[in-house]
Amino acid sequence: MNNQFAGWLGEKATAWGLSQSLDPRLYRRIDDLIVPDGNGGTTQIDHVIISVFGIFVLEVKNRNGLIVGAPNDSI
Repeated sequence: MNNQFAGWLGEKATAWGLSQSLDPRLYRRIDDLIVPDGNGGTTQIDHVIISVFGIFVLEVKNRNGLIVGAPNDSI
């Protein structure tokens, strides 16, 4: 399975899982949100969940192994 397809599959699986587990009366889900990146371009956010409990931003990675990072790391 190539990485692009694996990523797409992971995003779709996550969207399905969220749709099955979140009460639509309490949560609003936005998938595949495109926003300005502050440098004249755009960036894509996999899932945003909005509720009275907060705003949750999800970036999905469909990979095996350990994913590490620090708050100030950049791509």
